[in-house]
Parts: sequence; structure tokens; C-alpha cells
Amino acid sequence: MAKGRHKPPSRIKYEQNNPTISFRVSREVYEKLKDHLAKRQVSFADFVKESLGVQKPLIEKRDKAWNEGYDQAEEDYQIRYPCSKCGEGIGMLPGSSLHNSIMEFLKEKGFKHLKCP
Repeated sequence: MAKGRHKPPSRIKYEQNNPTISFRVSREVYEKLKDHLAKRQVSFADFVKESLGVQKPLIEKRDKAWNEGYDQAEEDYQIRYPCSKCGEGIGMLPGSSLHNSIMEFLKEKGFKHLKCP
């Protein structure tokens, strides 16, 4: 009699606590499900967990993470200058119309590298 591969106790415990779910559907249903999951960029397991309300939708998590990253990048890369009236900082994003106006002003006034003639 052939013996199966030895499974470590941790693997046995994992498989007991996380059973496999398997079922058959028509090719049409399979393709629709596959497309749906690909559009949402979510795994089948996450889709089931979200549907049962066991897990928050990943799209919300992704949106939150994206917004936090955007806010951090804005903080790290925006150009700040003081208000001429109150002195409080004003943020200016690179590529904004104000930023482009300032770059044009500096160019017109002849600002250059110290090493440039």
C-alpha cells in the first residue's frame, strides 16, 4: 500500500481550520465569475468572505490605502511658501498653474546654476 506524503502537524491543523470548498458550475457561469473577480481584482475566497459579510470589501481597503498614500505624497512633495499676510504655509503642487508661473518668473529673472555662465 502506497503511503501519502508526510504532513507536518501545523499543516494538518491549518487544513482542519481552513477546509477547501469545491463545486461545479457551467462554463458560462464560470466565465462570468472569473470576469467579475478580475474586474474587481479580488480572489474567489475574498469574494465569498465579502458576500457573507465576514470581510470588508477590498475595494474600500484599496481606496483608503490609495488616499492615504496620495495624501502622504502630497505632503512630501508639495512646495510650501509663507502667506505674505499671516505667514501660514500655503501648499503648491508641482505642475500646478501657480508652480508653472513661478518657474516662468524665475526663468525671466535669469535665475541659473552658480556654475552656469
